[in-house]
This record gives sequence, structure tokens and C-alpha cells, in this order.
Amino acid sequence: MNFVKTVKTFPLVSYSFVGFILSISALPLYIATPSIYAGLGQTIFVTGMMLMIIRLVDAFTDPVFGSLIDKTGGHRFLRWLNPSLIILASSVFFLFNPPEFLSNNPLFVFFWFFIFTLIVSISNGIANIAYQSWAFAWSSQTETRNKLISGREVFVLIGLIVSSVLIALESFVALSIIIFLSSIISIIWLLLIKTVTIDIAFSTKANKRNFNFFSFESKRMKLFLILCFFNTFANSIPALLFVFFFSDALLLEKSEGGILLSAYFLSAAISIPLWRKTISKIGNKQTWFAALVLSIVFFITVLFLEEGQFYPFLFICVITGVALGGELISAPAVLNDLIPQNKNETSVASTYFGIWSLVNKIAIALASGFCLPLLGIMGYDPNLVTETGQSSLIFMYAGAPCVIKLVCILLLRYFIKKANV
Repeated sequence: MNFVKTVKTFPLVSYSFVGFILSISALPLYIATPSIYAGLGQTIFVTGMMLMIIRLVDAFTDPVFGSLIDKTGGHRFLRWLNPSLIILASSVFFLFNPPEFLSNNPLFVFFWFFIFTLIVSISNGIANIAYQSWAFAWSSQTETRNKLISGREVFVLIGLIVSSVLIALESFVALSIIIFLSSIISIIWLLLIKTVTIDIAFSTKANKRNFNFFSFESKRMKLFLILCFFNTFANSIPALLFVFFFSDALLLEKSEGGILLSAYFLSAAISIPLWRKTISKIGNKQTWFAALVLSIVFFITVLFLEEGQFYPFLFICVITGVALGGELISAPAVLNDLIPQNKNETSVASTYFGIWSLVNKIAIALASGFCLPLLGIMGYDPNLVTETGQSSLIFMYAGAPCVIKLVCILLLRYFIKKANV
């Protein structure tokens, strides 16, 4: 059987499993570190500004590493992916489990957080670029690529579910051990499928093509990147503020917060096959549009929740989780369609995904630098919650993302119109 036409189970699972590692290590970076380091005396203003700076530094390295991956010979994806996983697995332990003696010196806390957040961010970024562009080079067939993307996103969401539970339980040592062991297993599995011929991804020498970030001829590509920026910015805000929202706005227990996050990501994972069928029927752009509308309609109702309303919020998490599933598989599917279709297409795939990653990380960085410091200015302090601070938190958590996603809908409508011209 021709592997290009059919993705067999073991290679598919081996490839997809990497998504579990990347997501389980990424989620605590945004959700848990503000509260972890707040416990060591670091203010959310400082944490937010540091996250923004680190993400910006990390973001601008992505196109560079994407270009380097494209210029690497042999199996260029594994040559970058495996070392990145090892560095990532080693550094997350120190980031998520800072020693208690750091609290005696705010400067030590500052540098510990900065150094290990930077290492985790860059290693995760390199791994993601190699990982995502590999799916593009795997086959020239859209159906095969979409199957890989779907498998990848299912494992990404499984990683987010596991991470959510461990964050709620504050089991950061267990989380670090799982990441390390999973990385070892993943590297072994990936080496086992290295001998499988997959299009030209394993050619001794990759096709070289000069690439310039400012040389995108396609206006649709530029519009796509702008759309991704706003979409990622909108999704980053509630991710950053979730821990503060359920504990300080709804006054829920930590265990209930874990259930909410798990339900959110589980719903997203379960919805992936449904969204795949939707894409095959109406296309990836219309599917993305439907997911955005579904997200706004239900998430805006968070503004009307009152203290202790666990089950209404659980229902909202389930529905918006389904919407997340659509967003997760639609964007990379649209990007695959935008990469130039020619004999050298796989030689620039990593560069395109690097540019995409750059845009997303800039959005995450600015969300970190915007939300946390602004909340502090608006009167929210996690150590002393006032009525004004609580109101500011609720609006920033739910109101701001919905407004930004309305902008996304307008941009996507224009994008679809341009695609039909």
C-alpha cells in the first residue's frame, strides 16, 4: 500500500503524539506561571510584562529557525524536533517547580522566571515549527494532510486536558515527570518511522529557495496572518485569566476549575471529527467562520454569570470548547492551501509555518503585556480582590475577547470574498 495515499496507524499516532507533549508543556506557561510566581512575591504586572518580552523575543526567532529547518538536509524535521523535545522536557521542570528559597530575593525570582521561560518558549517554538511543517511535507494530498492535522489536534487537546487537571491539583512535579517521560517515548517512536518514505521530506538535500518575510506576493496570505493575529489575541486573554476568573470572580474551588478546563478541552477533542466532516462539506474557511460565531454567541453570556454558578459556566465551557475544535483545525488547513503549489513547496513549508508562528506569538505576547498589567491598573489584585477589581476581571475575561472576535469575523468575511474573486 502506498503510504502517501494512506496514513497507517502507527506513523499517524507517532506523529500525533508529539502534539500531546507540546500542549501539556505550553498550557502551564500561560495559565499557571502567573499564579506560581505570584506565590513567590512577583506581581502580575511584572509577570505580564516579562511574558510579553519573552514571547516577542521567541516570536522573532521563529522565522529564522523555520528558514534553517528548510535548509537542513536529510530528515530536516526530526533533526530539529528531537533535540528541541529534549531541551523542552528538561527545562519545564525548573520553570514549573521553582525552589522556595527564591522568595527571599525578588531579583532571583525575576531571573529564574525569565531564563527558564525563555528556554521553554524557544524550544517549544522550534519543535512546533518542525512538527507542523512536517505534516505539510508528509503528502501533497489535502485529505492526508487534514488527517494528520486532525490527529495532531486531538493529541494536543488530550495534553491540554491532562495539563488542566494537574494545574488544578497544583501537581507540577507530576506534570514535569509526564512531560519528560512522554518526550523519551515520542523520540523513540519518531525514530521508528524515520525509514518510511514520505514524499520528499526525507530527501538527502532539501530544495533551496530564497525567502523573504516581506516578499509575500499574495494579499490573501497577509490578510490570513492579520486574521490569525486577532484570533490568537482573543483566545489568549481568557487563557491567561482563567485561573483568576474562576477563583476570584465565580469563587469556585480549584477542583471545579480543573473540571471546567478539562470539559473545555475534552469537548474540543471530541468535536474534531465533526469539524473534519464540516470542512469536507463546506470548506475550511466557512468552517472557521462557523466556529467563530459559535464561540462569540455562547462566550458573551459569561458576562452575566454570578458567583458560584458552576453548572452554567460548565455548559458554556463545553460549547465554546466545541468552537475551539473548529478553530484549531481550520487555521492550519487554510494555511496549507495558501503555501505555493509547486515542486519546491515543501522546501519553504517550515518558513511559512515559522511566519505563522511568529504572528501567533506576537499576539500572545501582546495579550500578556496588555491584559495582566491593565488589570492591575484597573484595580484587580489577586491577593486583595475588590468589587471594582472583580468587575474589571469579568469584563477583561469575557467581554474583550468577544469584541476582538467580532473583528475576526469581519476579516474572515473579507478573506472569503477575496478567495472567491
